[in-house]
Amino acid sequence: FCNKLWNASRFVLMNLESKTLNHNAELSSPDKWILSRLQHVKMEVEKHLSDYRLDLMSQVLYEFVWHDYCDWYLELSKPLLENSKTKEGCEATLVKVLSETLVLLHPIIPFITEEIFEQSQKLLSKSDDKLISQSFPEAENELINDEAETEINWLKEFILGIRKIRGEMNISPRKLLPCYIKDFSKKDETYIDHNKSIL
Repeated sequence: FCNKLWNASRFVLMNLESKTLNHNAELSSPDKWILSRLQHVKMEVEKHLSDYRLDLMSQVLYEFVWHDYCDWYLELSKPLLENSKTKEGCEATLVKVLSETLVLLHPIIPFITEEIFEQSQKLLSKSDDKLISQSFPEAENELINDEAETEINWLKEFILGIRKIRGEMNISPRKLLPCYIKDFSKKDETYIDHNKSIL
């Protein structure tokens, strides 16, 4: 898990080196999705901490970092970073989610999170504050976005469906496939339009 977190932080920091972040940039659906998921995680962590259930708190953070952030958001971010329309919003989101996740993880894995935090501070030309002195992040209800969560869940199902077909039919990942959607709806059309660069 620590290796996964370290590699994720290297990806973020390398992509943002010498960049000026625009925290008011327009956000894409994947950006809104990961920010919404982070708010749910904060609420769960707070509940488990108040109940002295560090085991459940650890499991929630593990699932979020491993699956939502690393497996999905970092992969979805690659085409977003190459697109001038979505680049700034993605950069700001990558840093925000990583920074707040490090604070949430710090009570469980203090040494590696402190090291990553210090590296990010240097890169972003911020103060020499230590992670241990940072305020615990509170849930921002305005960032909870059910619509974005529904859309990205649809996108994940779409991608996993194609991967399953490729695996069962032994089709190379490099081979382009024509895709047909059964019972194609206006919602499907909207979701595809929003995520063309990813699909």
